[in-house]
Amino acid sequence: MTQGEGRLLGARYRLDSVLGRGGMGTVWLAKDEVLGREVAVKEVIAPRGLEDHAREVLYKRMLREARAAARLSHPGIVVVHDVVEENGVPWIVMEYVRARTLQDSLDSSGPLPVDRVAEIGEQVLGALRAAHAAGILHRDVKPANVMLADDRVILTDFGVAQLEGDAALTQTGIVMGSPAYLSPERAQGLKPGPASDLWALGMLMYAACEGTPPFERPEVLSTLAAVMMEPLPEPSRAGPLVRVITGLLDKDPEARLDAATAAEMLHRAHAEARAVPVTPAPRFVPESQRSGDTYESLFRPIAPAVVTMPDPGRAARPAPPPPAPPSVPTPRNAETRPAYGEQSSYAERPAAPSPPTAGPRPAGGRTSWRVHLALAVAAVMLVAGVGYAFRDQILGTEQTQEALGYTLTLPEGWRQAHLDSKLKYATWEDPKTGAYVQLDLRDWSDGDAGVTPSDSFKGYGAKFEDYEQTGLRTFSLGGTAMAELRHRFSKGGKWMRAINRRFISNDRHVALFVVFPGKTWGKNKTTAQNILDSCAS
Repeated sequence: MTQGEGRLLGARYRLDSVLGRGGMGTVWLAKDEVLGREVAVKEVIAPRGLEDHAREVLYKRMLREARAAARLSHPGIVVVHDVVEENGVPWIVMEYVRARTLQDSLDSSGPLPVDRVAEIGEQVLGALRAAHAAGILHRDVKPANVMLADDRVILTDFGVAQLEGDAALTQTGIVMGSPAYLSPERAQGLKPGPASDLWALGMLMYAACEGTPPFERPEVLSTLAAVMMEPLPEPSRAGPLVRVITGLLDKDPEARLDAATAAEMLHRAHAEARAVPVTPAPRFVPESQRSGDTYESLFRPIAPAVVTMPDPGRAARPAPPPPAPPSVPTPRNAETRPAYGEQSSYAERPAAPSPPTAGPRPAGGRTSWRVHLALAVAAVMLVAGVGYAFRDQILGTEQTQEALGYTLTLPEGWRQAHLDSKLKYATWEDPKTGAYVQLDLRDWSDGDAGVTPSDSFKGYGAKFEDYEQTGLRTFSLGGTAMAELRHRFSKGGKWMRAINRRFISNDRHVALFVVFPGKTWGKNKTTAQNILDSCAS
């Protein structure tokens, strides 16, 4: 679609270089040749697979919504200078802010101090209130869309905003936004409102405190199911922000904190956080938290007939902790993959009560919301046939490597780094990034035939520096029981992210170990999963 660097838009904006790419377009650094200033220009790109009419509807709607966003004037909202249409494609010209995003900060430094999260939350909430007052919903509030400048916090990317009261993009079959930050009502295809943006703000603050949003899973469907059905894990590092975060993350939009109440609670929590210093969390690089693999709750297959939800009609209610996971998880078939969960210690952690709501709710709200949640599974399964505008990393150009009787599909440019003389293990690496994968046929059971793949990980972390487990799951793939462990570790002063998958194939113990530098994990999480899934004998 794009002609690349040097292209002149609207006889005024000359494209320079790519600043970033997302699910709905590419952001360019450009030069405004009339005013002689740098600007950011978003090239809106429709998801692949849309018919011509649907694409035209999408582009026209986004043009109108971007023009509406240009009316907003608030220090916490990035300025939309202009909207250019060329060949029916909208280009949104915005203020260029020289600042890193909140996601950049999380990727490089881990969770933020509570007082800083409170400050960010207050400013983002102020921006949302200004937008909502103008009848505009943002629909994609997430750390990657929050800029941390020296003197202000800026909410960006109103390019997917929606005029409140306008029909959603149901004509095109598109649901806008990022799955881990999508509210339960939007995940079900219900009409969004200001409460949906407030849910995303709660998710953003949760991620800023903990390093990752609580419901992020390896696949879109499991993420949406967790958003709708899983209980919220209590944030462990949020301090005085716990009440406002849990209040914003009430699955019932009618029970969720409204903006005014949230602003008051945030202000008090910010003052408390400044007055009582919180011990900082150990530094780590939660790189994948954008694409997510630190899971605070165990995801289980959903049975609609027995769905139960906490009663949202009570002003304050302790949320019961989820049941402890079984000591030996039951393998499931290949189509049902539970996402990663922390160990059973989570189930022993008491949950904090949710904050009181701002006022009474309609009597019928609870029943209808439970009905919606009971139908959530059907809605989630239908998502597979819907065109979702969600960014995901694909494996890209591939190559097939063979060793030790197994084949692996690896990204282009990877090379074999080692082949054991006894043909027990082989290693491939990416010479550019230091990522690598090891196929290992050495016995991980220590000769004990009763050891399961999951059991074999006991004591596993002792050989790593700064080891921190982030997830463990068991599942069945093609009838083979497997266990998969995710963790962080330090190597040469740099954080690494790893997945170790173990199983028994043809009476051989097999371990697949995939490692990426922490700073690249966010964009390579799916690549790692694809490498694991490509293994065949």
